[in-house]
Amino acid sequence: MTIPFGASPIGRRAFRREHLREAIVMLVCAAIVVAMGPFGAVPYRDWPARTLYWLRIMALGYAIVRPCLALASAVAKRWNLPEGLAWAAASVVAAAPVTALVWWLGPHPDLSRPPPSLADFLDAYVQVLVVTAFVVLALWLARAGQDRTRGRASGQSATPTAEVKPALARRLPPGHGAILALSMEDHYVRVHAQGGQTLLLMRMADAVAAVEGLDGAQVHRSWWVARSAVERCERRGRRFWLLLPGGLPAPVARDRVKALIARGWPLERS
Repeated sequence: MTIPFGASPIGRRAFRREHLREAIVMLVCAAIVVAMGPFGAVPYRDWPARTLYWLRIMALGYAIVRPCLALASAVAKRWNLPEGLAWAAASVVAAAPVTALVWWLGPHPDLSRPPPSLADFLDAYVQVLVVTAFVVLALWLARAGQDRTRGRASGQSATPTAEVKPALARRLPPGHGAILALSMEDHYVRVHAQGGQTLLLMRMADAVAAVEGLDGAQVHRSWWVARSAVERCERRGRRFWLLLPGGLPAPVARDRVKALIARGWPLERS
């Protein structure tokens, strides 16, 4: 799917999709723990109180756990560690502040409640760790499922790319092959395809709209690139470049790097 930048940037869409997916996961987890009523935190028959309790704990816990998971992913990537192991470690660490949160904001919030003894804290910590690990596992499985779906789409894109016939293909000569990239040159757009290059008199925005249906993105205001055409990425100074077939370099705007990484494009932060 082509996602142009500008009015609806990739980063904004990816951000919304990711957090909507995680919000659904958290609601499902909350529903499960409300139904199970673990640890007897709220009387079994008091459904309204128990629901409000777990929704509050899950929401505040997510606000603590999610940054820890993001940091764990960054550390795993930096030091080439298994990300799953990093998330497990983050769960162990994040459960400590969540335990403190539960102690003071439990069924009956009381900020004046004295700190727990070590025995009480450890007992509560084990219970919180169980729930935290359950939630983190659910988030991990949800993301893994999304990655598999994206991977299947990416794996299929290389073969069907030539079969997909976007509107722009009608303006190209016979035998043009798959469209690899678009680059803007004054009032023209140069179409880079497997069968050669074609210069068209049209606006870049119209050309990007005309390749709707192809898996790609507008990586720069003057460049659109098909994901399957990217052979590797290079960083030169502070700028990223996508290398296309034949060594053709396509620049990546700095304000679009984070969004492309969020979509799984082969960019590195350092």
